[in-house]
Amino acid sequence: MKLDKITVICALILICFSSFANPKFPGLTGQVVDQAKLLSPSTKKSLTLQLAKHRLLTTNHIVVVTVNSLGSDTIEQYGLKLGNYWGIGRQSSNRGLLLLVAPKERKVRIEVGLGLEAYLSNSKAQSIIDRVILPKFKANNYEQGIIHAVNSIILHLESKVNVDKTIAELDTKKVSDDGFNINPDSFNVKVALIMISFIIILIVGGFYVYQVRSHFYAYLTVFLTSLAAYYLISLYFFLSILGAMLTVVLVMFVAGAGGKGGGMGGGYRHYHGHMAIGAGAGYSSGGGSFGGGGSFGGGGASGGW
Repeated sequence: MKLDKITVICALILICFSSFANPKFPGLTGQVVDQAKLLSPSTKKSLTLQLAKHRLLTTNHIVVVTVNSLGSDTIEQYGLKLGNYWGIGRQSSNRGLLLLVAPKERKVRIEVGLGLEAYLSNSKAQSIIDRVILPKFKANNYEQGIIHAVNSIILHLESKVNVDKTIAELDTKKVSDDGFNINPDSFNVKVALIMISFIIILIVGGFYVYQVRSHFYAYLTVFLTSLAAYYLISLYFFLSILGAMLTVVLVMFVAGAGGKGGGMGGGYRHYHGHMAIGAGAGYSSGGGSFGGGGSFGGGGASGGW
């Protein structure tokens, strides 16, 4: 049993590290991620507030990101991967947009999410790059190029998207310094859902692990189920992994306590080491996507200088 536990923990650690084995992507720290240090602190702050207000007004999630390097990717490949990895716009019907600048490769891209393609066409995105961004970038004025690009994108989107909130309503909202909307009610609901999921998985998972003989696959099932549940509720992948690992550890103790207690009863039967569920109950497993995925489909435009 101890060997099984050590094997499971090692496997979970490997899964955790493999999930984050993509060091070329910067962390999503706000609506302005200036890894290449092209923006002054005051400009970064004003852009963050501007993008946050636009997000509250329209639900569009725009992120400005400058990167040190694209690695071996083209800017189109990098933008698509980064947008899906971060999950930009997933909470608002995939209405996400990335303004990606790579000064080392002298490339810029507007990556448009699936939900915004009807409002910002590829030709319009290309026009903003050619007419607004590139003239400034060619003069090495990156900051003004980014500011003007954000203004143009927001002006176009707000003229296309039906804005159903007034400026007076917007001013009553609270916006954090990093540009993320503070919504206590939504946060409390997510915490409650996570706690309910945790208790259910803990009880059912402990019973499941106690009944089956292949502990490795049982623990792996509990880990993946927990990860999927926590991530679908919170949309924070790293915290979901930590929560899933904690759940597995606690399930080990629950299963161990069940074994010492001499049986837990119920409608479970074993057939050659496999579990069957009786009393009309059923069990099915489905696929899911973890990490990013789904918000962007490759729409947008690129340019170089």
